[in-house]
Amino acid sequence: MSPRKPVREKKSENKEFRTILLSLYNISDLRVLWKGPLSEELRESIFRAAQTDSFVAKRRYEREVVNKMRLEDEEGIHFLSSILDDEDSFLEMLEDTLQGIRSKLLDHQTFSEFVEEHPEVNIQLLRQRLRNHAQKNTEKTKSQLDELLSPLLFPLDWT
Repeated sequence: MSPRKPVREKKSENKEFRTILLSLYNISDLRVLWKGPLSEELRESIFRAAQTDSFVAKRRYEREVVNKMRLEDEEGIHFLSSILDDEDSFLEMLEDTLQGIRSKLLDHQTFSEFVEEHPEVNIQLLRQRLRNHAQKNTEKTKSQLDELLSPLLFPLDWT
């Protein structure tokens, strides 16, 4: 059994974790949390807290997230802090990952494997959006393709 932390130390830790969480709300795309060394429970709680509009519910989720952050290992907390320090590079890494997935899906073999992994996908729509993106490669075609892929690639709707 671990010894209890002094009340002042716990309060300062709560304040630090809440500050991190409030800063995470300002990130433009929460999908940057997808690849990090966070527990799935913490990741889902952060997402729920960010998506909630009700003040009372948001505070409840914030307390839940802070408690889960307390249980998270040092690597996870460091990951969250590093996202806040250098959000742009994490967003670039996310975009590179998504671009890699988009380009891999143009390969017939990879496309077939992806469809086998995700049988619920609308194959015709996916082929159409892949083809449009490959031909035009505009921001609109990219967002349409990502809109279709995001629920399949990410366990939650992170947008």
